[in-house]
Amino acid sequence: MASEPLSAASDRDIHDAHIYDRLVEDEQDVEGLLAYALYKKSERTWLRDFRQRHGRAPVDPELDEFIHTYDSDDLGRLRSDAEQRPLRYANEFVDMQTPEIERASVNAAIGANFEHLDTAHSVRHCALMITCLAYGRSGGDE
Repeated sequence: MASEPLSAASDRDIHDAHIYDRLVEDEQDVEGLLAYALYKKSERTWLRDFRQRHGRAPVDPELDEFIHTYDSDDLGRLRSDAEQRPLRYANEFVDMQTPEIERASVNAAIGANFEHLDTAHSVRHCALMITCLAYGRSGGDE
């Protein structure tokens, strides 16, 4: 009897590995790893709901039934969702940051214009000083 749970766990591991292999191309496949995480999240939700409905954990044939409900289309949807999630997150982040980015851009543009005005004012001031000094040296004879 003690060997049945171990055997069933091994069968589940085999099914789990099969799902993993179908979703994840290699260890660098971030979208595949995220798709697998979405699959595991779905499995956990199913287990929680099953326990709430039946007041017990599922037996192996019931768990196998859940695992076998994932066909190629379902796995494709998981993969597609995994590919889109980072883009949605990035877009949401940019949308949240846009007002601050715009404010910083305007402040930088205004600051650059003031620096330009200060520089232009300083140049005119220096030119005027040079003219005055030159006029003073010449005694105003020009």
